[in-house]
Amino acid sequence: MSDVAIPRASLNRLENAVAAIDQKQMATLANIGQIEQQQTELDNRVQHLMAEFLEFVQNDRMAKELQLAETRIVKVRQELESTYGHYGEVRRRAVGVLQALDAALVTHETIQSTTESVMMATPRYWLAPALVALAAWIRDDRDLAQRALGEALRRDLDKTSLFFSLVLRRYERRAGAACWLGQFFARQDPTALHREFVLILDAVATGAFGPEAKSVASQRIEQWLVQLGSQSGFADSQRQRWETTLASLTPTMTGEYELLRKLSPTWPLLEASLCAARRNKLVIAHFVGIFDGPLEIPSHLRDQVDDLLATLVSRFDVEELPLREQEAELAAIIEARGDTEVARKRFAVIQQALVETVDFPTLLTNAAMHADEAGASRGTQRLAVAMSRDWILAAHDTLTASTRADVPDQIELALEGWKASVGRDSDHDGVAKNFAQHMDTKIGASVAAIKFTGGPLFSAVASPLVLIVGIASSSVVLIVAAVLAALYGVYGYQGLGRRREAAREAGLAAKEQACEELKGCLSEIVDYREEWVEQDRYAEEAHEMLASISTSQYELSRSDDARAVIS
Repeated sequence: MSDVAIPRASLNRLENAVAAIDQKQMATLANIGQIEQQQTELDNRVQHLMAEFLEFVQNDRMAKELQLAETRIVKVRQELESTYGHYGEVRRRAVGVLQALDAALVTHETIQSTTESVMMATPRYWLAPALVALAAWIRDDRDLAQRALGEALRRDLDKTSLFFSLVLRRYERRAGAACWLGQFFARQDPTALHREFVLILDAVATGAFGPEAKSVASQRIEQWLVQLGSQSGFADSQRQRWETTLASLTPTMTGEYELLRKLSPTWPLLEASLCAARRNKLVIAHFVGIFDGPLEIPSHLRDQVDDLLATLVSRFDVEELPLREQEAELAAIIEARGDTEVARKRFAVIQQALVETVDFPTLLTNAAMHADEAGASRGTQRLAVAMSRDWILAAHDTLTASTRADVPDQIELALEGWKASVGRDSDHDGVAKNFAQHMDTKIGASVAAIKFTGGPLFSAVASPLVLIVGIASSSVVLIVAAVLAALYGVYGYQGLGRRREAAREAGLAAKEQACEELKGCLSEIVDYREEWVEQDRYAEEAHEMLASISTSQYELSRSDDARAVIS
């Protein structure tokens, strides 16, 4: 075996090349550490950006739904005006005729001409022949009055009966008013009442009926409640109805408890539970709004009855219902600021107030919760709530019990591959310490995973064999390759420390950020539980308020009726 001489210049070039490679490797390792840290920051930014993007998409969708609803509701209202606007002319004349007679400002001939003209202008509308009959009755034209009355009854039996009951009450014809009202009640089915029945509640609530008519109404309503209450499952069905109605008051949450929302798989349950607890204040606000303040009732009977007559004749008729439903649905979207899911839930409840016929308990619910759609006054609202008190209480207590049962005792947390359950009595410092240990273990595993493997290990193992072969064969190329492989293996081994340090620093940065997030999340858990307890306290306040309501408080009587009965 002969010695192989390697020129000094070649060795110098080889050493310089290896040194350059070493410098590049060190720079690369430093860059890798920075890249890992930047990658962690980038992941966080991407998640935040994704959340902002989804929020933007949702807001954009809601804005478009809101704009569309605002445009469509104008068209629906224009169609209502163009199709049924001529009904408004008849409605405006109804009470005007009575008040004009009171003031003696128009002649019987003018009234006759006016009522006959609207009769020709509004075919199929019940109020037109009713006004003709009223004008004929005023001037004592019995034949025309009977024929016009028959036509009005044919077009709408119930509204015509109520109209003349109120007119007779206006002129103190109590027996006649009670007779008309009795005929009205005789045709009513408590399981399928027409929408105008709310007017009866209004008259009872405001004391507009005389003693005879009020007695007829109160006795028949009481009979209905007894009759319906004797049916199997009736109480449960009313409780469930009011559960749905009260549940529609449940608010929504946006932009709150962000870290808890991000880190807890239990968040959907937590959100639903807190929203349900927050509902208690809204229930209180709704019913306080109904009973707060004095009930404004006209001091004069004629003014009071005129208000009821105006309500009766101004209520839209059955043929208008489809457009009125569209209007209410679009109004719900506008009220919800374009959130169609919230609007759908609200409209599902409001829609019950727009149907043609409902059972008596549903009518009470509609009057209590959706007075505008049901055409109920403030007095009617109060009476309807009082009549429904037991059902409302049962529904409220059931919802309260359900809310308390559904609040999660354990809140799950998950981040960086770590999972834990945080209970009411959990040591938050201990939870944070446990997470820190998890991160330390994760960093240790990440550092330990950086081993002397791959190309450097192969070079270190192969270099002696290549050197032996090169010397045996006197091959300069193999000897140089063996030296390079050995140097590459040495430098690779020496670079382990730098790579491990870079991995450790990146892991520590991720640990610090994750620990801050966990700390903030644990703080939000404390705030969440405190708020839930605070909101739940309002449930008892709502119960006490509802329990204090009694029906007798809201069935009013006029003082002049009492004097008339005594005399």
